[in-house]
Amino acid sequence: HPFVGEPAGALARRALAVAPGDRERVQWLYRNLYGRLPRPEEMELALETVSGALPKNWEILCQALVCANEFLYLD
Repeated sequence: HPFVGEPAGALARRALAVAPGDRERVQWLYRNLYGRLPRPEEMELALETVSGALPKNWEILCQALVCANEFLYLD
């Protein structure tokens, strides 16, 4: 859906531009979206998602992070 897909694509492009490597990009995303670093299992899953270095993989990861309950709701 464009409501989520377009912002996720913009977020992915920004992550690719601001951080030098995959691990640093994932950390940047978590800090900016959730205000924390990813847990080890989250980092592993994120790195599996973006493997292959395709920009589309980063869009998929960003869309998943933006649609997660942690991003949508406050405790």
